[in-house]
Amino acid sequence: MEEKAFVMILGGRAGLKIASNIFEYNLHPDFWTGVNTEEFWGCTSLQPIAVDLTIDSASSLEKELDDVAGVLLSSGSDGSYFIGVGDNKIRQSIHERMRAKLGGDEKLLNAVHKNATVDGNISGRGNLVMPGSVINICAKVGDCTIINTNSTVEHDCEIGDYAQLGPGATLAGYVDVKTRASIWSNATISPGLQIGADAAVGAGAVLIKNAPPETTWVGVPAKQI
Repeated sequence: MEEKAFVMILGGRAGLKIASNIFEYNLHPDFWTGVNTEEFWGCTSLQPIAVDLTIDSASSLEKELDDVAGVLLSSGSDGSYFIGVGDNKIRQSIHERMRAKLGGDEKLLNAVHKNATVDGNISGRGNLVMPGSVINICAKVGDCTIINTNSTVEHDCEIGDYAQLGPGATLAGYVDVKTRASIWSNATISPGLQIGADAAVGAGAVLIKNAPPETTWVGVPAKQI
């Protein structure tokens, strides 16, 4: 008989926080929603496994990921995993390697807190939506994003793969956040702007113009540094 498995690939303090929340969910089935919620989270044989990526070398990391893939493949259709790593580029690298090892994203879990409000479209996989956050109508979310506590994604926004919103960040309508962009705590992005790939908007900043790729913006109003 195949065993159901849930593997968390974690890194740093953010990973530990995610782990504690999801383990709590295992005891309280209404705490998180996710892929195949009733079938997966409701099973009594669920044994979550945490993989800490604080390891010494690239070869050790590859072995860890091989082990994770082996666990998931042996669990058949009932295995799922989640990547709880805060660094956008590392999260992307792990996702791409796991996708290759598993032959797709079918086992990659979306973790959405029950106290988040999601009216938009989380079309991707591997997204973390934390408590108090809001994703409004016609917003779109890609793969492996982090929508942190009490952040707001207003109508018609689009968040690219591996992007991250810090706690309390606000995107007004029609904001386009590109791949791996980071918008940090309590930053505000004015309507209709674009945040380029790998750009960063600092904590508390108010952005009133587009942020080109690989730039950093801070202050009120935000200026490039």
